[in-house]
Amino acid sequence: MGTPSLFDDHPINPRPAFAVELGRRLSALAAREVYIGTSSWKYEGWLGQIYSAERYATRGRFSKQKFDSTCLAEYAETFPIVCGDFSFYQFPTVEYWSRLFTGSPRELKSASRCRK
Repeated sequence: MGTPSLFDDHPINPRPAFAVELGRRLSALAAREVYIGTSSWKYEGWLGQIYSAERYATRGRFSKQKFDSTCLAEYAETFPIVCGDFSFYQFPTVEYWSRLFTGSPRELKSASRCRK
C-alpha cells in the first residue's frame, strides 16, 4: 500500500467507484449544458454508492448530524446540479445559504424549481 498524496481530497476516505464513474459521465454531459441532479441530497441510502460513510464518522460511528450538515459537498463531487426539495415559512437568511453551500464547489448549480 502506497503513501497517500498530500494533494488528494480524501486519500483516506476514497469516493465509491460508482460515484466516480457516474460523476465522470455527468460531468461530460454538463460540459454540453445537460445537467442531471436530484431533488435532494440528504439520502443516507446512498452511503457506499454516492457517499463514503467513513467521511461522516465521528469517534468511529456514523454521525447523522455531520452527514446532514456536510454531505452536499460530496454530492457535488458527483452531480453538477441540485434542487432543494423543501419549503420555508420565512425566506432563509444569507447565513443559512452560506452554511448550506460551504464546502461545495463554486461550479455546483442549484435549480430554483424542480419538476417531478
